[in-house]
Amino acid sequence: MATLYELTSNYRKLQSLADETDPEVFNDTMASIDDAIQDKAIGYAKVINAMQADITDISEEIKRLQARKKAVENNINRLKANLIDAFHTADINQVKDSLFTIKIRHNPASVHMIDDKEVPVDYYQPQPMKLSKTLIKEALKSGKEVPGAELTHSESLMIK
Repeated sequence: MATLYELTSNYRKLQSLADETDPEVFNDTMASIDDAIQDKAIGYAKVINAMQADITDISEEIKRLQARKKAVENNINRLKANLIDAFHTADINQVKDSLFTIKIRHNPASVHMIDDKEVPVDYYQPQPMKLSKTLIKEALKSGKEVPGAELTHSESLMIK
């Protein structure tokens, strides 16, 4: 069976020969190509639906693995906190063997925000300007001209 690419190419070739071909032969050939393209389209739709189901399954698996990752990270943090607590309780700063050196490191000071609303404005940074495509779209739809922007229309395939 011909590929969709071959069928489309044949369809175009036949259309260019429409004036030179017997009308009955032309119509029969076009109908057979139309039927083949319709069969291919149904096959494509089945493959697309199967792939969309795969995407759903993959998304579910990603969520499951992200939850598992978070649980493992929480376990690591809990184990580290337990070790730090044990080191402080036993007044130990370091444990060393042939595989590991474990010690409490004192990190540099960091800022902990108690209430952002109480911080004076002097400590805020201005944000860079960002285009709002929503505002541009609304302006263009209402008939206003926006230099450097235009409305475009695209096509997509819908499979029900």
